[in-house]
Parts: sequence; C-alpha cells; structure tokens
Amino acid sequence: MPTITNGTVKPGSGKMADSIAVLAKQELEQRQVSGFQREILQRTVESGSMSASDYENAWGMMKRCIVDRGYPRFAPKKTANGIYSFAFGGRDGSDENTPRFAEVHSDCQEEYVDVVSIIYNVQVGNPNLYADNAEAAVDCLHRENVVPKNYKIERFRAAQGSDKDLGFDPFTPEAQNCLVPNNFEMFDATKPED
Repeated sequence: MPTITNGTVKPGSGKMADSIAVLAKQELEQRQVSGFQREILQRTVESGSMSASDYENAWGMMKRCIVDRGYPRFAPKKTANGIYSFAFGGRDGSDENTPRFAEVHSDCQEEYVDVVSIIYNVQVGNPNLYADNAEAAVDCLHRENVVPKNYKIERFRAAQGSDKDLGFDPFTPEAQNCLVPNNFEMFDATKPED
C-alpha cells in the first residue's frame, strides 16, 4: 500500500512569496547558507529563476561529497522532470542504513543542496508558490492531468500517512513529478528497495 510522508506541510491558503526571486532572497536573509549555495541563490535573485544547470551542479557536488566520504553507491532517485529525492534507501541493510551515512548525507546536503533544492523544487513543482505543500501537489496533479478536475485536496490530505486510497497511482512518472518537488516522498512498503 502506498504511503505519503511530508515533513513540511503548511496547512492553509496563501503564497510563500511573490516570485522565485523573492523566495530566494528570503532564504538568503533568513538562513545560514553555505558559500556554494549563496552564489546560486544570488544568481537566482538577479535572474528571477534558478537554472537547471545550477541545480544539477549542486546535486553533482553533493553526490561527489558523499562518494568522497566513502559511499560510492550513493545514487539519489530523480523524477522525470529532473527533481532529485532526498530520501535514501537503507531498508535493505546496506551501508546506507547507518548513523554515519545519515550524518554524511546531512553534512553534504547542508553544504550543497539544502536551500538550492527548496527553491528549484518550488520553481518546478509549485509555480503558483502555494505555502501549503498539499495544495501545491494537488494543483500540480490537476495541471498534469493525473487526477480529474473534481479531485479535492481533502481526499489527498485524508490519504496522508494512512492506507486510504489516493484516487491515483502515485508511482507514475507524472504523479512523481508533482509529489517529490512538493516534499511528498512516496514508497511502496510492499516492494523491496531498488
């Protein structure tokens, strides 16, 4: 049975910012950001959007960081629309299922992709800049014709963390293109990890 998890649900209507540039500026002002990410965010403020090449470079640096620290098998999942998932395996007893890997993952994520991913994920999966992740995900599911126009956010919310039917297959590439950028990590507990 599919399970939705989301660590950053912000219930209620509203926008997180007026534009991607404003969102990037807010992140620069409100967070401690590594020098690497600061440069990307400053370019985003100046240009009004984050380039796919900046995003890919940030994830390339993260992957290199993890590999350089002893985890050569690290290969994050990527959606069809180019968004990387922060979720990592470890359910199979691999060396990714250790506190040390979690620490390495966290350190590399903080250095290279933490804030960059927030901005790029919003840009790709939440162009209307909804503050509520569920609202953004359902809006995207409608835009991508994954769900019918009468599909309601209440049904989506009711299925979170439960075994209730979502009303769509969350594992299709189209659904993943909407769910992952909006911080809904999907996994099927009945299937082994790749």
